Amino acid sequence: MRGNPRPRTVTGFRLGDLAARLAVAPPTSGDPVVTGVTHASGEVRPGDLYAALPGARRHGAEFAAAAAAAGAVALLTDAAGAELAAGTGLPALVVPDPRETLGPLASAVYGDPTADLVVIGVTGTAGKTSTAYLVESGLQAAGHVTGLIGTVETRLGDLVVESVRTTPEATDLHAMLAAARERGVTAVVMEVSSHALAMGRVGGVRFAVGGWTNFGSDHLDFHADAEDYFAAKARLFDGRCAVEVLNHDDPALKALFKPGTVSFSAAGDPAATWWADDIDGEGYAQRFTVHGPAGLTLPAAVALPGRHNVSNALLAIALLVAAGIDPTVAAQGVAACGGVPGRLESVG
Repeated sequence: MRGNPRPRTVTGFRLGDLAARLAVAPPTSGDPVVTGVTHASGEVRPGDLYAALPGARRHGAEFAAAAAAAGAVALLTDAAGAELAAGTGLPALVVPDPRETLGPLASAVYGDPTADLVVIGVTGTAGKTSTAYLVESGLQAAGHVTGLIGTVETRLGDLVVESVRTTPEATDLHAMLAAARERGVTAVVMEVSSHALAMGRVGGVRFAVGGWTNFGSDHLDFHADAEDYFAAKARLFDGRCAVEVLNHDDPALKALFKPGTVSFSAAGDPAATWWADDIDGEGYAQRFTVHGPAGLTLPAAVALPGRHNVSNALLAIALLVAAGIDPTVAAQGVAACGGVPGRLESVG
């Protein structure tokens, strides 16, 4: 489907209660019930809070009148936005950084959906999409009804949604997650881009596990430099993930290791929490042995070409086990993944 799905049923939140929950200043006037959140004035529905965000060229508050006409009952904005939107008469939550507040606010309005879902986040310069599909296959093998949010597609159970960007805006993301929960989804794997982390798109998401594939130079059209790019990705590992899984073979990630970090090594370093050896096979049939905690050893395979996909598969297994999946089931589920759309698909 085109457009962003929302849950069919939302209890609603008093604006004043939202302010108290988020520890921000109370609304400027009025206390309406908020039943939805959007940052796009053209997507406002009656009962919505419209997030009027500052932009590079225009301020979202310039479109507050259109949002009000469409049924918005409140605003989230900054001081400049509040001044621009004053003529609408809409009560507003005024905060220094609306983007920082937007994720937690959307989560609250939609009933904190990630409290009821197993959410696994994957970041990295390369391998996010492949790893996400491998993780989803493992979750399905364990009996989960799955959601997948990423570059190629977004799926919420049996509902396929067009992916506009790798990680949706916070307003859309929490609405999707609430819709997924409503459709019986129990676990979601999502790609988490550096843009999303820098712009607060995953604010308010409770990650059961987060994983980092690798780090290289990329997206320097958006980030000031490689250090800024690294810092953006590192935000996924600022405590928002209950378990963190990092690539032991990538020296750039060593600075993020801490007690409790789960590590993986496709190069076969036994100092890692999870490591692989006996890598064999060619093309789309790579087999290897996985070694894990407490002397665990099990056979594994990945139906994707390239040794880099052994690393992706090993990360997927580590993420799944960290999320509570039995290691054997995790490995079998990863091996069962038939491929990734647009990623080294066989032709002819």
